[in-house]
Amino acid sequence: MRTTEERLHQVYSIERLDASTPPELFQQLANLHVNSIHGGILEALGPNFLTSLYQQLSKHNEVLMYAARRDSTTIGFVAGSVNVIRSLKNIGFIGMVKLAAAASVNAWRPSLLKKALQTVGYFFHRTGDSVSDLAGAEAADPARSELLAIAVAEEARGQGVGRSLVNGLEQGLLNQGGRSGYFVSTNEDEIGSNAFYRAAGFTLVGQKRHHDLMLNVYKKEFEQ
Repeated sequence: MRTTEERLHQVYSIERLDASTPPELFQQLANLHVNSIHGGILEALGPNFLTSLYQQLSKHNEVLMYAARRDSTTIGFVAGSVNVIRSLKNIGFIGMVKLAAAASVNAWRPSLLKKALQTVGYFFHRTGDSVSDLAGAEAADPARSELLAIAVAEEARGQGVGRSLVNGLEQGLLNQGGRSGYFVSTNEDEIGSNAFYRAAGFTLVGQKRHHDLMLNVYKKEFEQ
């Protein structure tokens, strides 16, 4: 029988997710998101909403999602977009209705609903008024390439899973004709995530406020 340490360090695979991915795998992503990412509006809307969101996003080629899988368990995932604004517009009216229904259980509170609408606006509008000291206008462009979410299960951290997911996303962005680089934003108070992005080669290019949070904005240039 394998020891706990042996099970934790066995080889994992990185898999691209798309519209043909079984629904239960998106449920695993949603649960991992809720358990690993804190302080944002999306996880506050609950796992049913996140499951629906990731399913809707997976239907479009410009959205790239990868899962780190060990046996039949998802131990990490990353989601990114070649063009953020186009990715959300492609969800369409029917998709938005499904998302609203999935969020309705938790979004009845006025303050939460307001933040949810503001979050949608974050992607659909330029953020230039709230961005300081950014390297160029690209960071404020709603058509930018961006890492949208990344999470690794606690028991799988420190094993290179996050770096493997980032590598997979970057290759996908390049294959899809991504720009010179891509962005990611994280809470300035999240020590772990900020350290991870710096170690993964991202450069801090500025800050912007979103709801009550101050976000650090990072960019990573693609190697030529």
